Amino acid sequence: DTSVLQLVAFAEPGTGPDTGGTTRPAWLLPTGYPRVPAITQFDGGPLGNANCTMASGAMLARLGYGIVTTGSQLRALQPDQEGGTSLSELQIAIGKWGVSFNTGAISPLQLRALIYAGAGAVIQVTYGKIPVALRLQGNFTGGHAMYIDGFRPAGTDGPAAYYVIDPLGPTWAG
Repeated sequence: DTSVLQLVAFAEPGTGPDTGGTTRPAWLLPTGYPRVPAITQFDGGPLGNANCTMASGAMLARLGYGIVTTGSQLRALQPDQEGGTSLSELQIAIGKWGVSFNTGAISPLQLRALIYAGAGAVIQVTYGKIPVALRLQGNFTGGHAMYIDGFRPAGTDGPAAYYVIDPLGPTWAG
């Protein structure tokens, strides 16, 4: 609540030195969404029913570091082998590659700014608070993690929206 995220520089896609603007780093140039393949939590591992955080983390690892992995592979790299996992357990697993993610509570506005700037995010939610029509499993209402890949501001394409990949879905559904 006491932190401030300030956008220091931004260039609209398509602007460049020839137009007097600056260019975004290559990893920020969206070529379409999703920017990473969808990874399901049901990848054949023994804890598929509880691997949403690890599957979401696998997508973030792919975007942020080019690490190709699955939820079950990440799960095996940390000590909790029962039930769901936390973001700190995801940190332990991803740390085996010598990298880390930033974690912590941020405001919705800070999340929007980070995603709009090109970051991805693993979010943990109460699935039952999501409208049933948007859930992949309508009867599931417990704790769940999902991956956010992008943000679109309101425009001619419609209202502002996030590109969310729910690991409850099969890889071909996203």
